[in-house]
Amino acid sequence: MKEQVTLSIDLGSSAFKLILFSSSRGQLHCSETPFETKYSGDKVEHKATEIWEKLQNQLSLLLDQLDSKDLPKYLSISTQRESVVAWDKATLEPLSPIISWQDRRTDDYISSLDREILQSIRSKTGLWISSYCSAPKFRYLIKEIIPDLTTDWLWGTLDCWLIYLLSKGKYYVTDYVSASRTALLNLRDLKWDKDLCSFFGLPMEKFPSFCENDQEIGSIQLFGKYHLVLKGVVGDQQGALYATYRLRKEKEKLPISLVYGTGAFLLQLLPSNKSFEKIYSSLPENSPLSISLAWVLKNQPSYALELGISNSGKALEWILNLLKIKPKDLDNLLDPKNVKWESLPYSVPTLSSKFLLSSPESYLASISNLGYETKERELILSFLESMSYSVRVSTELLSFDKNKNYIVVGGGLSKNNFFLELQSSCLDCPLTIYQTEHLSGLGSAFLTFSESIKILNLEHRLISPKKEHLVSLNKRFLGWKAKLEQCQIT
Repeated sequence: MKEQVTLSIDLGSSAFKLILFSSSRGQLHCSETPFETKYSGDKVEHKATEIWEKLQNQLSLLLDQLDSKDLPKYLSISTQRESVVAWDKATLEPLSPIISWQDRRTDDYISSLDREILQSIRSKTGLWISSYCSAPKFRYLIKEIIPDLTTDWLWGTLDCWLIYLLSKGKYYVTDYVSASRTALLNLRDLKWDKDLCSFFGLPMEKFPSFCENDQEIGSIQLFGKYHLVLKGVVGDQQGALYATYRLRKEKEKLPISLVYGTGAFLLQLLPSNKSFEKIYSSLPENSPLSISLAWVLKNQPSYALELGISNSGKALEWILNLLKIKPKDLDNLLDPKNVKWESLPYSVPTLSSKFLLSSPESYLASISNLGYETKERELILSFLESMSYSVRVSTELLSFDKNKNYIVVGGGLSKNNFFLELQSSCLDCPLTIYQTEHLSGLGSAFLTFSESIKILNLEHRLISPKKEHLVSLNKRFLGWKAKLEQCQIT
């Protein structure tokens, strides 16, 4: 089978990655470029110009240094999903900042919606509407920014924005996965919902058309000399899920992808014969689980159940900064042989006031059970422990079954062996980790490879539970859950 090379843009919450992947030689290149995130109260934003300028620069540097045999045929994209931006239709210049998925300026508006409205939105979109979704962000743009504009504008999630800019305005499309996270896509017919657009006060004619996740969108030219085909556009968490699906060994089991980033996200792929109606009717009325599109391939949708956890990488970054510890020094602090779990503090690092992103409840953050013997190491351990327990709560809500599912981990924390052993022990199940943690970018690249192309097997390993820790961790888990309940304020 002829080799195929794809360049993947993976646009995350604090950095973007460029990943060059060959179907026969594996990962050929990976680079990461950070960008600024501005936090101010409930406001969380990125500068669109900064990201676009840095992306162009890094694309040019990479393509110019490649040998002819490594030049990609396809350009694929995975992005943070719910973030939105408005831009000038003609000049392509941004007309707003990128409003991050983390932005909570619309919390008061969401709180004003009654239960009947929330249920109605969920029955169509699979989502509990929250400030995390794109729809209230679009509503914010239409009320606060767009009325002052004097030029013709477009808007979209970041996949749509990147496609438009990379194609110099040739293609105005969004992938189905990103659309499914807006709370505007009706999952019963896979169309923008007219009533929901009207409810949020959004002009339906301004929304882009759809592309399937393995669809060839069209050709583009970069820097006047590189010709590529845009294909394989997907939201980052579904990208990770698709990577695990294509790499799976146990065909009779369905994967759960667990990606640690700013937040932690779990996606459980559902059997392909399950329709949205069947999935929706099977969930308890108040279940915090979201129903999302996993992907749409050849006009066939697949679905996933999803949970997002707020207290992950961002919370760990906070405690490390507070203690003036660099992430690279973390391993030196963590010696699993000398951990006395029973003497650790309990941490509930819900610093954003949220626990599960899809639930309306708010929480105070807390650190309790401190003593004179509590040192930096114990505080950090308690944060890592809290992250692993949060994932355990999520797997219980997903009805995780070791006989039917397996868990693949990715993201920044998947590089920390101590944490992975802790997570595996908390769940009492093995975790699969591949030689690269960049599953989101690989997933979008894999979407450019047809099912007939055999992808080079990536090396992987299993992280197994430490049986000697199970009793202590189970006892600690019950104590931590009690602390979490005490921190709930609404």
